[in-house]
Amino acid sequence: MILINEFIRLEYTETNLVRLNRVRKHFKVIYMSDVTEGNGKKIKENIYNGIKDYTTTSKYVWGKEVPATKDYKIWRLAMRNITQDRILPRRLGKWLETSHNIERWSYDKTNGCLIAGITKNFYIFQKLHT
Repeated sequence: MILINEFIRLEYTETNLVRLNRVRKHFKVIYMSDVTEGNGKKIKENIYNGIKDYTTTSKYVWGKEVPATKDYKIWRLAMRNITQDRILPRRLGKWLETSHNIERWSYDKTNGCLIAGITKNFYIFQKLHT
């Protein structure tokens, strides 16, 4: 489900669609799956509240967008119109193709550590044994 199509379905004005698109591009999101938690049931809390999610990045090149306060205000309203307390009316289905999003954090089960991929560097966090 393409996010901007959802805004169109909700009949936002052209001016508000421009505002929503500015925030969408700033967040680097295209699909509903880009803004939902892994289980496909809820909008990520940061995204819902108009705060950029730094846990993922995109493999696409995006232009720089600097949304205004009014843009974020309409974004938060749109998120509330799409969901009820961040919960989607229907859970998203199975993935149809590989996401453009790149998770910055992963867990290595074999070594029991967290790996953070920040820019071109990787940081490994080992579990503390106390």
